[in-house]
Amino acid sequence: MKNIYKYKEILTFCLMSAISFVLMDEAVKTISPITSTFITYTITAMVFISINVKKIKLIISKSINHLYLIFQLNITTLVNTLAAFVVMLYISPLIYAIIFFGTIPFFTDIVKKNNINFKNNGILFIASILLSFYISNAQLLEACIGILLTLISSYFASIYLCKSEILHQKTGFTSSELLSIRFFVVIILCGLYAVIYDAVFLIENNEFALLSIIALTSSIIPLFLLQRAIKNLGAETTSLFLPLIPIFSVLILIFFDTSAFTAFEFLLIVLFAILFFFIGKLKIKVNKKKQ
Repeated sequence: MKNIYKYKEILTFCLMSAISFVLMDEAVKTISPITSTFITYTITAMVFISINVKKIKLIISKSINHLYLIFQLNITTLVNTLAAFVVMLYISPLIYAIIFFGTIPFFTDIVKKNNINFKNNGILFIASILLSFYISNAQLLEACIGILLTLISSYFASIYLCKSEILHQKTGFTSSELLSIRFFVVIILCGLYAVIYDAVFLIENNEFALLSIIALTSSIIPLFLLQRAIKNLGAETTSLFLPLIPIFSVLILIFFDTSAFTAFEFLLIVLFAILFFFIGKLKIKVNKKKQ
């Protein structure tokens, strides 16, 4: 029992990420993706700004010499987060989770200009696409658009991860400090659209509550849990649990009876998660040998 308890943060992170994807799918049924993005990440930004309110002068002074890099982080955040909401109009949150996490390692290699490991990351990339097409209930055109948008979201998330790592090294920002300056472009551009074209002020209380929960489950609480998990388990061990997110997504969708899956489809998703896990384990072994 103690062995399971030490994984509580990363297991909760995976569960909350799966919940957030399902809730995002519900949100875009009544709220436009742009307004959803605006409200969700305005709430997120406000939380992290309030956490760091006493450090505002320090954050500004650290940021002055890295404005272009911070602008890049904001642009990649805009594309990544907006695409994540728009994609829910075309495909299920499960498909998004499978492709997003299945292609991140491949795109990270591209962004970092590493030699792409086709035996591992390439196989995972292709497997995620093939699996998504197979289990998707969407029409072919909608599935293609949704998968393309997910690939865009994943690619820009990879850029964000790499650029944020550089900014961490150059400034010594903590994760919460970085998140307090990450969403300005999202808030400005999506906010302008929401105010001018989308009647954001007419949003109902239950819709605002839903987006608040999405902010909590997609960014605010998961960040804390992920940082705790990395501190307690290490980044490599933490990454091995990410394949649980598609599995949790399936179970949530089945529990709320919003999607139906055959036993074979569920088996394929589990096998994909196992493939993801063993590729991660292999990567850890290779990295240890290099050291």
